[in-house]
Amino acid sequence: MHRVARLDDENESLKSKLDSQQAEAFMTISTLQEERVELLALKDALQKYIRQLEQNNDDLERGKRVTVSSLEDFESKLNNAFERNAILENELDEKQRLAEMSQRLKDEVKELRSELNRKHRRVGSDEGAEQSGSAPQEEPASSAAPSTPRIATLSSTSHPPTPSTTTSPSPLIHTHTIPSTEPGTPRTAFTGIQNYTPSTRISALNMVGDLLRKVGALESRLASCRTHISTKDSRSANTPATDSSRAKRIHVQNKYNGDPTATVGFTKVTV
Repeated sequence: MHRVARLDDENESLKSKLDSQQAEAFMTISTLQEERVELLALKDALQKYIRQLEQNNDDLERGKRVTVSSLEDFESKLNNAFERNAILENELDEKQRLAEMSQRLKDEVKELRSELNRKHRRVGSDEGAEQSGSAPQEEPASSAAPSTPRIATLSSTSHPPTPSTTTSPSPLIHTHTIPSTEPGTPRTAFTGIQNYTPSTRISALNMVGDLLRKVGALESRLASCRTHISTKDSRSANTPATDSSRAKRIHVQNKYNGDPTATVGFTKVTV
């Protein structure tokens, strides 16, 4: 009996221990389940955050590529602008040099023409004195015939005109009409540079023409560069500038073509 009572006591103690352990296990399981739920929620939040970070990273990489490409385009445009500026500076220097050379040539031509006019006046006065001394009894109409045709004949015989100066009409040739002693018999003669060969005169004319063409080409290239540099919004504003530069170039060319001091050629005298 004593043994049965001891076993009952042990059984009761074991049951109490089992109940306590089951309660502890239940509490532990409940706690673990709560922690599991919290961890799952945290995992979902972290996954969402990771996806958002990846998306932001992709956006940043895309923006970086766009920035790099735009920077490369800007660098290329900047280099092109530097090159164009260098070309424009060289062209401006060349234009200034050509303008100075053209001005020097115009001054030389003006001096040559003034010297020629002095020589023509001196030769004309000599011829008039010779005619007045050789034929004092002739009528005024016959004795007053101008000496320019004789001068022109001398100049044309001493310096025969080249085909380029006689056949092609040019603004370098000036025609003057002189009354003839015999009506109905027109006579033409050329008065020009007597102390210079035709090759020298032609080379001077060619140099002046080349300089004028170069100046016009430089102005057209400057106008095209200005139009190319300007944006699409300011094209309408830059169009009058291009037209004005073109009109200015045409005016300069017409001025040079019509300026008698800018040419070294023959003077055509028609009797």
